[in-house]
Amino acid sequence: MLELGFALPELQVPYLDLITGQCYRADFSWDLADAGTVIDEMDGFSKYTDKTMSGGDMVGAFVRERQRESRLTIGGRSVMRFTPAQVASRQYFEILLESYGIPRAKPLSGWKELRSR
Repeated sequence: MLELGFALPELQVPYLDLITGQCYRADFSWDLADAGTVIDEMDGFSKYTDKTMSGGDMVGAFVRERQRESRLTIGGRSVMRFTPAQVASRQYFEILLESYGIPRAKPLSGWKELRSR
């Protein structure tokens, strides 16, 4: 996101499930003045396939994730999902971020130096 010049997101923002009272943390989040809130969720496959993460129930893990996403959209928030492989395709990822209206920011000076630390 940063290398492509997009605005810095907030990280691990808590959102309250108004139905159950459970708190969910979004991977990335932007509050956009005119377009509401966009929540980014990085999808890995281990939460479905690793028995210690899925509780041994891949279908149940998938259903819980779908429920979580439906709660995150309460109030008009948008959820953008992507995989690590999609992030690796700079062109794809740039188009995805633009499609959701994520604003551009001035590129960070020294980003490459910061990343190598």
